[in-house]
Parts: sequence; structure tokens; C-alpha cells
Amino acid sequence: MQNPSSAVNPESKNISGEFKDRHFNVFLEGAAGSFSLGQGDGAANGNIEADLSGTNVVSSANLPLVGGGLPFVNKGSMEEIALKNSVSNQDFESRYSRFRYDTPSLGPIELSVSQGVKSNSDVTELGGRISLPLAGRVVARLGYSTKGLGETSGDVETIGGSISWLHTSGFNLTGAYSNRADDNGMSPDSEFYWAKAGYRFNEAHAIDAHYAETKDLRLKGDHAETVGVGYVYKPSQWLDIYAGYRRHSLSGVNAEYSNVNVAMFGSRIKF
Repeated sequence: MQNPSSAVNPESKNISGEFKDRHFNVFLEGAAGSFSLGQGDGAANGNIEADLSGTNVVSSANLPLVGGGLPFVNKGSMEEIALKNSVSNQDFESRYSRFRYDTPSLGPIELSVSQGVKSNSDVTELGGRISLPLAGRVVARLGYSTKGLGETSGDVETIGGSISWLHTSGFNLTGAYSNRADDNGMSPDSEFYWAKAGYRFNEAHAIDAHYAETKDLRLKGDHAETVGVGYVYKPSQWLDIYAGYRRHSLSGVNAEYSNVNVAMFGSRIKF
């Protein structure tokens, strides 16, 4: 990984790449479901990111994935706040040591549970997914996690879900919500809202417009908004070419910040 898009900023434009183990699992699958042990996703990971729009590669609900290291600048004090500290979809846990069980499909429903340790914190997750035909296709996901941080924060609980509907015409709608809270009375509960509308022109072209809000993630009274658009051209099953734009804004109690604008252009090769 060279110059990770979630970490670079105007002062640190070049960050050395590094190799890390991402997934390392042993698993057993059968009529009773799937059991996996090792480093991998928790039972609810990705459940804030259901998406049938065809533009997820450029317009993901994981907003800090591109530009997360760029700063909001306080117009009065000139204090800098990294975008990733004020903007987040609060998705569940990925790539940690855990035991996970996935039930066999119960009709259109899949259920999962996991227990493990991430950064010396115990993590428990529950997840559910459903996929149904509805003048096209609709998918919905729900999740819950608890992470023990100890000390004043105690247990951090996250709950949320997402839904995405793709009509047979190509028109699609996507939404998500999450809430995160802990035992520290001085730390505010934070919320995330996500809405997205798009259109898929056959299998080759997809466009979208999206809007998001993140509330109270860093401080009580912080309010971050994101508006953006995306386009993906898929000339073959193994290649995506994409372009997009996002404007992130942040306001706080007696504080105004400059916007962060992110333009993206790239390609993804799948093999």
C-alpha cells in the first residue's frame, strides 16, 4: 500500500507502504453452518454498508476511506481536526482475532455471531442479513456490537443497519443509520445517517448522489455533513473505472471550520 488515501494530508503527502496480515482463518463449513477461527471480520462488519447501486467503489458509506487524513481548519483558532475524527459511518469491527459462527441460510436470512479480541479489548458482535425480490432486489442488514475499553469508557455499544433497493429499471435507493454509546457520561453518543440515490444503465454505467450526517463523534455539538456524486464505468467483470467528488463540512459549538473537498479518479482490477 503506497500513500494510503485514508492517512495522507497536505503535510504528509508521502507515507511508506507496508504489508500486514489482513485475513488469516481456519474454517469448517457444513450443513450446520460455518465456523471460522483466526483474524477476520466480525459477525456484523459491513452491515452499515449494504449497497446495490453499482457505485460503491467510489461512493462508499465508509466516508474517511478517501481523504480521512485531510484537516478541517477552525476559522478562528486555526486548529486542525482530521476528517476521520469527525466523520464516520461507525461500521462494526474488521480484521481481529475472533471465533465466528454463521448459520446456514434460513430462507432469505443469514445470522452470525462472533467473539474475539481487538487491541486488547473484548469484542462481541451479532449480525443479520436478508435478501428478497421486490420489483428487482432489496437487501437489508442489522448489527450490534459491544467492545470493552475499560477505565472510564467501559463498554462501547454500537447498533445500526442499512438497506438498499435496486429496481428492475436500474433506479436504486440506499440508506443507513448507526448509533454508538459508552459508559462515560462525559462522552457524547454519536449518530450517523446515510442516504443515496442512483441509476444503473445496463451493466456498464452507474451514477449516484449521496448525503450523510455524522453527529457528536468527537465533541458534543459537532455536526458534519457530506454531499457527493459518483460515476462508475464497468467495461468488463474484472475492471471498474470511476470518478467522484465529495464536499465535507463541519460545524461545532461556537466554531466554524473550512470545508474539505475530495475529488477521486481511479480504477479497480479484480482477479
